[in-house]
Amino acid sequence: MGPVIDAEADYAASVFGLARSISGDISDGDWTLPVRKAAELASRFDHADADTRRRMIAADPGTTGDPRGDAFVAALAEWRAARTGIIAPEWTYGPDRYLDHGWWVTPMVGMRAWEYAGSPASFQLRGIYLHRDSLINV
Repeated sequence: MGPVIDAEADYAASVFGLARSISGDISDGDWTLPVRKAAELASRFDHADADTRRRMIAADPGTTGDPRGDAFVAALAEWRAARTGIIAPEWTYGPDRYLDHGWWVTPMVGMRAWEYAGSPASFQLRGIYLHRDSLINV
């Protein structure tokens, strides 16, 4: 058998790549890097044409190995779709894309009111509280 080639996923090219990339990042519980990667994907999505946007969110990315990651990726895809007038793909509404309890992505208790007030609706509906400004790539 020949060599196995496993290319690293481009997390900013699609939600599939994002889910694959963050699955290793979230195992230690630190969501700083996954949020940065999501912000880069959101930025690239916003600068793409409509057909590219649809392709970026069309494929079901599968699981990240963490229910929070699965809900996070779906919330991001639905949020960007809604902001650009695209219909969110069906996979974003699967029952495994919602949390049974609220999750504050930022562990700082003092930030919770700000996080809640600024969380996009697609995140809040899934029980995820993360201010939209955290998902802006500067």
